[in-house]
Amino acid sequence: MADEFTYLNRQSHPYDLKIVDFNEKNKNEYITISARGIKHFNKGEHYFQTIDEWEREAKLFGQLLQINFFK
Repeated sequence: MADEFTYLNRQSHPYDLKIVDFNEKNKNEYITISARGIKHFNKGEHYFQTIDEWEREAKLFGQLLQINFFK
């Protein structure tokens, strides 16, 4: 079960993600999520984060968007 994952494409901002099938993933940039964490693929490179790290960054991003300067 830990090896199962889902493909995601970004939408309007980095933490707005949409579940897609393998054939619908953006070939240049997509994300996979599993019980082990989140892996971001971008133009042949990849970056791994734990779920906790990703959730923390998503929360901080949301808080930044509440500041008028960043809206």
